[in-house]
Amino acid sequence: LDPIRGPTAGREVPQNPRDMHPQGNPYPNQAGILFDPLNPGSMIARSALGQYSFEANDFQKAVDLLDGAARLGSTSPDVYYMLGSSYYKLGQLDLAEANLLRALAIAPSIGKAYLQLYNVYIRGKAPDKTLKAVETYLEKYPDAGDRDYVQSMADKLRKSLKPGPQFQ
Repeated sequence: LDPIRGPTAGREVPQNPRDMHPQGNPYPNQAGILFDPLNPGSMIARSALGQYSFEANDFQKAVDLLDGAARLGSTSPDVYYMLGSSYYKLGQLDLAEANLLRALAIAPSIGKAYLQLYNVYIRGKAPDKTLKAVETYLEKYPDAGDRDYVQSMADKLRKSLKPGPQFQ
């Protein structure tokens, strides 16, 4: 994304916002509420600006914008993934988990959410949930490019969960 022109950089943007969609602008969302994509308060704009903030590692701003997009009715799994990842970066693990699980409820095939849950659960000291997240990822993505690395993480975690010899 271009830091000056934002998410529209490199794309021709119609001068008249009503030219952006055959039914005109503003766009109705699934709930029938109207949103103007060129209005910074709209769901679409908040999603785009939230993504820009997320990619720029400005996680607090990303949370503010993406949470606004979610409250306005966004059903994008990417919005919830970025929101969960941002909360993780800010140390708010419960909100991170809730948003990552929401992303997976919308799109169970979003593999990066399983790996981010792994991070949330490791930091939150929840080894059973951590193992479940990584095992689900490995099961859903048997041909993933990072499979060997993720498998090694799962193996180490399994080993650490095994009870060792008891000394009396």
